[in-house]
Amino acid sequence: MAGLQDRITADMKAALKGGQKDRVAVLRLLINEFQQEQMRLSRDELDEAEELGVLAKAVKARNDAVAQAKELGRDDVVATEAAEIVVIQEYLPAPLEGEELAGKVRELAAELGCEGPKDKGRFMKEFMARYKGRAEGKAVQAALGEVLG
Repeated sequence: MAGLQDRITADMKAALKGGQKDRVAVLRLLINEFQQEQMRLSRDELDEAEELGVLAKAVKARNDAVAQAKELGRDDVVATEAAEIVVIQEYLPAPLEGEELAGKVRELAAELGCEGPKDKGRFMKEFMARYKGRAEGKAVQAALGEVLG
């Protein structure tokens, strides 16, 4: 197992001993998602970027569920999914936002020599690979638009 998986497994055991049933359920689901990704990739271990990708995907799925539940007026589902998001986000690095995001975008755009919209695809691919799980694509594109003018 890799770093985040080890930490999540240890935290699940501690939550199990502490009787935190809701937390245990979320952590078990994450461990299962890690195992499914390992099977999909035919590997015994995931690297850190892949682990962060699994966590980011889990948060995105729950955010989508929250949006759907709000539309249907299901406050119970909204509360449950929001609580799960909080648990998952404990394992994700702090998100890039505001000036920090803009700075990283400027830095990478300069490094790659991005000059206009034609470089957007190459930039996004590199940025998302470097900062996986730390920023939403829409926010990165908006910041890139400001940088490229």
